[in-house]
This record gives sequence, C-alpha cells and structure tokens, in this order.
Amino acid sequence: MYCPVCGQESKNSGAFCAICGAPMPQTAPKTKPKLLLPILIGALILALGLGALYFFVLRDDPAPVTPVLPAQSSKAPAQAAEAAPNSFSQAESEPMPPQAEPQPAEMEESAAANPVEESSDVMSHAQYAAAAEGSIVVIETYVQATESWWDGKVTVFAQSPDGAYYIYNMACSEADAAKLVPGTKIRVTGWKSSWSGLVEIVDGSFTFMSGSSWIAEPADFAALLAGKELESHMSERIDVTGATVLDKGNGKACFYGWDNYGTDGECDLYFDLNINGTVCTFVVRRYLTAPGSEVYEAVKNLKVGDTVDIQGFLYWYEGPQPFITSIAVK
Repeated sequence: MYCPVCGQESKNSGAFCAICGAPMPQTAPKTKPKLLLPILIGALILALGLGALYFFVLRDDPAPVTPVLPAQSSKAPAQAAEAAPNSFSQAESEPMPPQAEPQPAEMEESAAANPVEESSDVMSHAQYAAAAEGSIVVIETYVQATESWWDGKVTVFAQSPDGAYYIYNMACSEADAAKLVPGTKIRVTGWKSSWSGLVEIVDGSFTFMSGSSWIAEPADFAALLAGKELESHMSERIDVTGATVLDKGNGKACFYGWDNYGTDGECDLYFDLNINGTVCTFVVRRYLTAPGSEVYEAVKNLKVGDTVDIQGFLYWYEGPQPFITSIAVK
C-alpha cells in the first residue's frame, strides 16, 4: 500500500505510514456474501418439484362421488294451474306463482310405479279425508269430468255420494282417457297430497269398475259460501244462479290469465262474480273447457253488469276458485 502523503510504499499494515508517519487510508474488511436468498429460492423450487411429482405421479385419485338429489315434483309445467289472487278476502294480496307439488317423503320408487300392489282396501270419503298426507289411498268413485289427456296421464274431477276427489296426473293411455266419460265408475290407487290448499290424489293408477253410472247433482255454491262449508265440499260439482259480473279491472269483465298478461287461446280466463255481497273469482280452465268452446267464447264476451248462471267444480287455490263448465248469460 502507498502513502498518500510521501508516495512511498509502506510495508506494514498499520494505521500510519512507516516512512513519514502520515495516516494511511483504511479499507473495509471483506465479509462473506450472504447466502440466505439463494437458499430460500432453492427450497421453494424443491418444494414445487415435490408437489408436482405427487400430483401427477404418486397421487391415488378417489372415485368420483355422485350427489343424491331430492325427488322432484310430479306436477308438469304444462298441467300446473295458473296462480290467481283469491278474491274471497277483502284485502288485496299479491298472487303466488304456480308451485311445484312435493312428493310424499314416504314414497318409494317401486311403490310409485304400481301403488296398487301396496294396498287394496277401498276407503270411504271420510276415511280418505282422515288419511295422512303422503299415504297410499284407495277409492272407488265416479268420473264427473276430465282435463285433457297429456303425456300418458289424465286429471279427473270425480265424485261419490259421500264426497268428491281431485285426481291429478293419473296414469292413463289415450284410448282409456277417451272412455272416462262422466258417470264412469273407477277404482283409483294413489298418494294423498295437497297443493296450495287443494287436497288431491297424485300419481295414481286406476281400473274400470262394472256397475251403473252416476253423475252428481251440483251443490248450491251460494249456500255453501253462506254456511262457510266450502272446504269440506272441495272438488264437488257446484252451480251458481243469478250472479252479477264485476269489473275485473280497467272496465274489463275478464282477464286473460290472472294478471291479464295472457294471450287469447293460450291461457285460462278469470272473472269475478258478486254472490250475495261476496266477491268470488271463477276460472275457465283451458284444459277443462278448451279455447274455442262455447264456455271459453262466452266468458271472453262477458260485460260488466251481466247476470249469469254457471256450473262447474269447486277447485281450490289458496281458497275457493271454481273452474266452470257451463255459463248462461241472462
């Protein structure tokens, strides 16, 4: 090292020049380079490599698990009744949309295919009414009307002298559906269920029974309404005489669909009647009285203030909402 003052080379490593005694420049001591960062990088690369080796080579994949889904509703969209606000209450409430009807929890797949094998004891209407929802029921009854056959199934309004039944989506061939004329006696086996207050038999099967036919006399709807007996007469044949057609809204006597957003020929018709001071909603069910029929066309042409006589069935949706099968404008 050379002295910055005298320029002579100093052989010692002291703090001062051995020749002139001037202070010698100091150099920082050399230190080892830090190896921490390379070590961390190497460890990370090793970990990634081992992870890839396990994932692509060593891992033993388990068999895929198929999820178990709950049973779906048997109510087909094309057959579900259109929802409508119930007019028997004075308060306005927002109508509920059609809801899927739940399958009974006790229903087994094998029994659903042929519930007749599970039970053969014929019930009275009182026994049917007392049966638990979701249980198998067996009845003998008489066809009063059928909705249109669809996809191997038919829906039936049926009645016996001791009570009525709504039989939804009963398994039936198209040929047999044509034989289910009013008065025909049948034995039905299915599941007791309910949907928006309507008690019904779902997913049943039937056999034709021999014997005489029978058609029920219609009950006086106004008398049932006054006596608060409507629920116990659910699905029965009814009639109304001398009722007044009310303004359904905007001066219209009927709505295409419950909210009047439907299209002529593609929806049910809804109209209100004043029955002894009570406002009641009635429905032209397009699967029961088809578009183009006399009933459908007559209701389309109703005017506010018309007086009418009607017949039909005491259908139920969150309360009474009868389906009509005939109408006469006075």
